Amino acid sequence: MNIKIGLPKFFIFIFISLFIVEVTFSQNWQFKKEEKGIRVYVRSLENSDNNLKELKITKMFRGDLNSIAAVLTDVSAYPNWVYKCAQAQTLKENSLWDIYFYSETKLPWPFQNRDVVLHSVMYMDDLGRLVSESKSVTGLEAKKKDIIRVPFLHSVWTFQPVGNGLIKMTYILNSEPGGNIPDWLVNLAVDEGPVQTVKKFLNLLGDKKYQLVNNETLSVPVGRQ
Repeated sequence: MNIKIGLPKFFIFIFISLFIVEVTFSQNWQFKKEEKGIRVYVRSLENSDNNLKELKITKMFRGDLNSIAAVLTDVSAYPNWVYKCAQAQTLKENSLWDIYFYSETKLPWPFQNRDVVLHSVMYMDDLGRLVSESKSVTGLEAKKKDIIRVPFLHSVWTFQPVGNGLIKMTYILNSEPGGNIPDWLVNLAVDEGPVQTVKKFLNLLGDKKYQLVNNETLSVPVGRQ
């Protein structure tokens, strides 16, 4: 197991669930909304050529790090929970915890689909948190006709056990979708897709397919390799 206000708003939250750009920032997070315990924050980015917002989502839930790792490493199943993901496939695997994969995101007509190639690594940090980090890369997959390649992406999932079976999740997204999309339009619904993605992710943790690993010891490396 590897382990729109109308149309514009619909369009934007489709690809925002996947896409993010690494930049230097200093502004504090601003609370935007809360939905069923899922808290959403945004902040502006410094030293950036655009006015896109960085996104953070937090959620406290009962769960198991083994199941979480199993879901995140099951790349081919991403269309089951990543919002509007049309397909996802592993391109190169250094290990179960260090992979390169391709993902395509569906957009409604007349807009073109987006795709991206990501280098994803998973590890346990020195605070005992499970971390899964993905960054966009070039050179592994040729660009496809009628699909816009996402120019920049950086996303980080962090899962911190806090006792009594509770886990604190933090999901940070920072992306540039590519193409001729005004920054203000992207920012208008920056949280919609990610919130839907988080909801489906949490529901999937209870799937028997991923519960089977609960009593096993997964050899997630300690420290980023």
